[in-house]
Amino acid sequence: MRIQRLWKSALVLLTGLSVVLPSSVMAGQTPAVREVRKPASQVRDVTLDANGVLSGYLVDSQGKPEVAASVAIHQGRKQLALTKTNARGLFEVKGLKGGVYQVTSDKSTGVFRVWKNGTAPKKASKLALLVTDQPVVRAQLEGLGLGGISGTTLVVGGVIIGATTYAVIESSDNSN
Repeated sequence: MRIQRLWKSALVLLTGLSVVLPSSVMAGQTPAVREVRKPASQVRDVTLDANGVLSGYLVDSQGKPEVAASVAIHQGRKQLALTKTNARGLFEVKGLKGGVYQVTSDKSTGVFRVWKNGTAPKKASKLALLVTDQPVVRAQLEGLGLGGISGTTLVVGGVIIGATTYAVIESSDNSN
């Protein structure tokens, strides 16, 4: 009698788990993970001012200035300059020539094609704009093979199926 109850309990538990967990987990497989890559940096055109100074702003995703943040200018692997932003998020670097530069902060990176004053195309900006990255948070069950089914739906479904299975087993035992 005790062994039958143990088997019934185990069967109800496994039935509930088979509904709650994706089939890949029940089969002992790990769910497929999609690699999300950041798009390649867009190169933006910026012109130096008449004195050869590169100016720009470092702001967060809401447009608020990043105050006293370090900003580095790189060309290839070589760091050419290091500066800090002021109270308005403005940074300035002197002594640059025309060329492609990577402008980095602790939270952001941008690639700029810097033009000597008077040689830049019309679309070139007078200021470099660097926006700090914000993490993207997604609340989806994607990747587990569940589609749009919520966790609550799965738990409730597992309880209903488990209870139904238990009731069927009990009633079949009582009919003997």
